[in-house]
Amino acid sequence: MTTGSHGSLAGKSILVVDDVEKVRDELVAQYRAIGLNVAGAVSNGLAALEFLRVNHVDLVSLDIIMPEMDGIECYRRIKAEGMTALPFFVSWLAGDPRVADALKTEIPADLFQGKPVTESSLLDRVAKVLARPAVVHFASTPDSANAEDTANEMITAA
Repeated sequence: MTTGSHGSLAGKSILVVDDVEKVRDELVAQYRAIGLNVAGAVSNGLAALEFLRVNHVDLVSLDIIMPEMDGIECYRRIKAEGMTALPFFVSWLAGDPRVADALKTEIPADLFQGKPVTESSLLDRVAKVLARPAVVHFASTPDSANAEDTANEMITAA
């Protein structure tokens, strides 16, 4: 189903971060179909941070499992560096409620969108991310370290 351009997304830009080129290309097409300006597409968290340090975007679509720097660490760095882009996750693991639960002290559950996606599900997720109130970012705590360990165990088991 093609939803077409959505008025509330007019002028909004996104960076797509996924290590699988085919998936990255599909996400780029889907984001464009819902009316987002795709400012860039990169294959890992390090490349995303480099891009974000020199380019302004409104949103960052992050895969979770990627080489060099995963999406969770990229999310942390975006927040730690005070970047204004709004990151969220589009990943196979994001569809597993145990991942969101393991990271709940650090990352709100509504920032996770499981794959596969449709234009409609992406539109809904983007609308939720854009509607979020400003949040206070918490420093890393022992609980967040334990949450990361739990998430990493689940990744390894998958």
